[in-house]
Amino acid sequence: VLVPQLSAGLGADERARAAELFARAVSQLAVLLVPAVAGLVVFADGIVLLLFGPAYADAARFLELFAFSYLLSILPADAVPRATGESGWILKSSVALSAVALGLSAAGVLVGGAYGALIGFLLSRLVARAVAFRRTLTRSGWSIGECLPLRSLVVV
Repeated sequence: VLVPQLSAGLGADERARAAELFARAVSQLAVLLVPAVAGLVVFADGIVLLLFGPAYADAARFLELFAFSYLLSILPADAVPRATGESGWILKSSVALSAVALGLSAAGVLVGGAYGALIGFLLSRLVARAVAFRRTLTRSGWSIGECLPLRSLVVV
């Protein structure tokens, strides 16, 4: 629903309306994802025990750490490139960022084993979101304050 509305707003040069839609989407995603992440962290031990049994109890630490990656999904970072028809940019950046993910994960394995690989992967997701968000700001002409509901994100 967001992408067609953003496309219409950005295409009609209604930057403020489009930024408001984007900010509302961020706020709504935060309302859903913050409690979900908190639940995964709090109940990681129980979830792993229920699904995999006591032999995999140590995997709960991985689930706790991985849960934080969902917070990055609060930012619909590629919505503006999709809304503006930049499928070529999305493809090229996805390929390049996949190489970054592979490199960071491989480096993580060498430095810290399985935890290192997970941290490398999480860092690659952070880099991917940052790259896509920068493209969003560039393409839309928004400032960070225009498209992120910073006050309501602090409350969540």
